[in-house]
Amino acid sequence: MTRLLSLILCATLAHGAQYNIKLNPGDSVLVEAVTTPGPVVPVPPVATIPMGVNLPGMDDWNAGARAKIFVDVMKTARCIQGAVGADGWPTGASKWRVLTTSNNQEQSLNWATSGSRQPKIAGVYALSWTGAATVTCSGGVLKNITAGTADLEITSNSVDVDLNFSAPVKNIKLLRPGYPRGTTQFVTNEFKAYCAPFRTIRFMDAMATNWADEVDAAERFKSLGADKKLDWAERAPDNYATYNRAWGLSVEGAIRIANETKCNPWIPIPWCATDDMVSGLLAYEKANLDPALTAIHEWANENWNYAYGFYHSGLLRDEAKAYAAAGIAPKLANPPDNDYYYAMRYAALRIIRASEIAKAQGFSNVRFILSGQFANPSFTADPLNWALRTYLNPPNYYLSGIACAPYIGASSGTVDQLVTALQADIATRSAADSKLMWWRAMADQNQLKLYMYEAGVDVGQGTTNLTNRIALGYDARMEGVTKSYLESCYFDAGTESLMWFNAVCTRDKWGIWGLTDDAVDLQQPMYLGAAAFTSGTLPAGGVKMAVYKDTAFTTKLGELTTPLVAHRWQAWSTGGLWGRKDMISTQAADGSIRFSGRYTGPGKLVVEYEANDTATLKANADGTFTLDYVARFGGNGIAWVRLMSEDGAGKRTLVRQGMFN
Repeated sequence: MTRLLSLILCATLAHGAQYNIKLNPGDSVLVEAVTTPGPVVPVPPVATIPMGVNLPGMDDWNAGARAKIFVDVMKTARCIQGAVGADGWPTGASKWRVLTTSNNQEQSLNWATSGSRQPKIAGVYALSWTGAATVTCSGGVLKNITAGTADLEITSNSVDVDLNFSAPVKNIKLLRPGYPRGTTQFVTNEFKAYCAPFRTIRFMDAMATNWADEVDAAERFKSLGADKKLDWAERAPDNYATYNRAWGLSVEGAIRIANETKCNPWIPIPWCATDDMVSGLLAYEKANLDPALTAIHEWANENWNYAYGFYHSGLLRDEAKAYAAAGIAPKLANPPDNDYYYAMRYAALRIIRASEIAKAQGFSNVRFILSGQFANPSFTADPLNWALRTYLNPPNYYLSGIACAPYIGASSGTVDQLVTALQADIATRSAADSKLMWWRAMADQNQLKLYMYEAGVDVGQGTTNLTNRIALGYDARMEGVTKSYLESCYFDAGTESLMWFNAVCTRDKWGIWGLTDDAVDLQQPMYLGAAAFTSGTLPAGGVKMAVYKDTAFTTKLGELTTPLVAHRWQAWSTGGLWGRKDMISTQAADGSIRFSGRYTGPGKLVVEYEANDTATLKANADGTFTLDYVARFGGNGIAWVRLMSEDGAGKRTLVRQGMFN
């Protein structure tokens, strides 16, 4: 009897992959070195509804330990001992904090009992460097040490990991578990899987757009010329030891992340950027960005915000004041106003100038956004109205959209009470007379799309009620809360795209901003809610909106398609009807709009409007309708109209995007 023999050959490669091969008698096998692209990670459903995320800053605790963005951990490391030269590499002995498993800032909680989870960092990392130095480590064990390589084994997920070099070294690399030495892969498979449901990445924190304070500003100015302006040649270098620095991620790094994740890059342009910097940035994107992607830009971030952490806003205001005093065209003081509005007009001037540069370069895969404070639409309306009067073309010739940040929030009470408060806040954001609808109206008035540069759940900062606030981030009901919130932003307000703040980060006294606290944990409730939302059906259709300068529907200013009709115009907040170059500041002007379309939603279509106005709705049996609306601001400075759905019991609810075609 022939006896069947089998041999199980286990070939273990340097990066840890194992292969079980069954051999029969007489068989032979040649095992060669195999290069793999890194860990295979399950990918969430592909998105159909466009949504994005903000990246965290380039630190070793969020971007490094939790978000796991880079294959090379050194991209988010920081030098905690020793001097670093102009090229970013140490000039002598040095210690590098490569991974931090808790927030680096001082905590006022017990991590073991607060309910906040540690990131997963255990595994074997491949270390290499050039230079005659010995290396030691805390938080892990170095093995297989040679003249320029070692394996770093980390067995705990609750340690901080430091590398100590005895002498100057360069080209330090620390590759995550599963990635072979010599790989050119930039972004991890884990982070690519995380990004699968999303279409856009905003790099505000990653590229250190916000200048924290005077000390931060002084550090940045060291790398600039005497004019303290940023030219293209002065941008943050890409070949630096780490992106964990004052200027953050490089332009080159941002584009590589965008290309590898297949996400559009949303890059806020630094407040001090010159035309030369803008021109270089746009030219680089045109030459290097995947042509299937679109670059998005705004001028700096929250230029209206003068709180701590937004020191750059004051610097931008000073620059605007100097510009206004110099009387340079286009004049910020036309019409005259105050320094605060001049700063906002100056931000609009700079982003419009960026758009002009892109047009001159023939770069079409780019969009420009004017962002403002959600609670005060006038800070966006004023520069839009100023631009309409000042430039030859209307704002929509230069800009693609306006953007706000309609967070929902709660901070007091039990987890049950926090969930209830968030659900109530969603309803408030979606109400027909809410600020969000003012933003919808302002977008339509200027023929622009509505974006949200930030959005998410704000539970406040500090240690009060901290345990419940942290627990909220892990509560299963947050999946539904997140999905409902996103639906309200997209469907109730007709949003083009929204950037959740933040992609991945700690849950601690600073907030629960992240959709998850670890990029490899995609089962956390807020991430699940976002992924479920983006894989839904993208609404289509809309309402035709023809705008007239007069109240008799005779002098047409233009027309567009709006996703819905739920508008509120107020003189001090969103100005008058689009196309009125004769307006003074945000003073409203009477006019009329003719809406037409087909209603496909539930219930009966009805119209509501402000008492001084008139609105005539003609609805047909086949769902087609015409609404003639006349806005008369009268003495109260208010004009508004909205279409509502009425059920058989007379209850009225707001119509949504997707209910018209």
